[in-house]
Amino acid sequence: MGLGRYRVWSYTLPIAKGSLIIIRKTQIALEYVYQYKGRRPVFWVHGSSLKKFSEEFNNIGISQATIGGEDDNALTLVKQWFEGPNSGEWILVVDNADNERDFENNSSPIAQYIPRGPKGTLIITTRSRQVASRLGCHGETAIEVPRMGPEEAKQLFLSHYEASSHPGHEKAVEDILGSLHYLPLALVGAAAYMTETYTSPSNYLGMLKSEDVREKLLSQEFDDIYREAPTGVAESILSIFFTTFEQITKEHHDAANILRLITFMKDHQNIPEDAIRRSGLEGVDDELTARNAIRKLVDFSLVTKTSSLVKGLPVYELHRLVQNSAEAYFKKHERRDVSIWMDRAQKVETFVSPSHWSSAASSQQPPEPHGMGRQGGSQQPSTT
Repeated sequence: MGLGRYRVWSYTLPIAKGSLIIIRKTQIALEYVYQYKGRRPVFWVHGSSLKKFSEEFNNIGISQATIGGEDDNALTLVKQWFEGPNSGEWILVVDNADNERDFENNSSPIAQYIPRGPKGTLIITTRSRQVASRLGCHGETAIEVPRMGPEEAKQLFLSHYEASSHPGHEKAVEDILGSLHYLPLALVGAAAYMTETYTSPSNYLGMLKSEDVREKLLSQEFDDIYREAPTGVAESILSIFFTTFEQITKEHHDAANILRLITFMKDHQNIPEDAIRRSGLEGVDDELTARNAIRKLVDFSLVTKTSSLVKGLPVYELHRLVQNSAEAYFKKHERRDVSIWMDRAQKVETFVSPSHWSSAASSQQPPEPHGMGRQGGSQQPSTT
């Protein structure tokens, strides 16, 4: 059974009273609730912002003839309706619950209205492990969807682009998928552009590799009916990344500084955590802060942990597409600080020498990061 952008295997999930399921792809949530169509009422709200959540949560109250209004009390009454005897058995999906501040504790802006108790089934889609954990999701109640692989990416791409009209371009299609990091939205955007402009895979790949054309190509707008976006606003591959970068710079200061640093490194495939710890970034040489900051970037699929180790610490990779997008973002929004970060990245790379690698790297699975002594921080560039 398929659902638009993602291949979804046909399966049946147990659905129990009071169950809580955290998943990461909206389309799998759609598949889940589809299996119970007609048997239980399904309610769907977006958790990406308090404003969006409030509007849609309040509409549930109005639709059920329970309560309507625009104040906090109205939202509380809707929550109480879910928890009360008159609501019956229900499924509530809170989609894109990525803002950790909205779900920090029981009194947080959105978390305070999430129904609790033995009734109904709550499904949360989130990219944040922290949100999942703080909502009490552990073990079998959490379904983590792995990153799309080459075969799934190919199926998605070919569902949006008729490759048979360009025979002999199979290798170019594979290279496009890899260059776009197998990211679903990037693949949809590329397929849309190629279809609408009659661009062959080989020509698109050539433009993608060109430094002079790449940024303009990634800025080409497309519409994706399966993705939540402002009404009437078309998106681009670049704008999707920009939204993620903006969220990180506003909410995760230390993670944003690490992203700034590694964006301007020359080698994006081999970034030792040891180098990040010794970079002089304020607080990042502290074990707890560094671990939390790097994991934010991993959770948002911006960096990937490789199988190598340097000085017993993991090595990370920043995909070229992410690097290109991050560089464009910082040059646009933080122009006066770019030279500072470029200089800092160059200095960090001076002590990540080939001899450093050959003597320390291994192909073992990396353990959890351990601590290193504090080296002292430095003044951080402004991030206006």
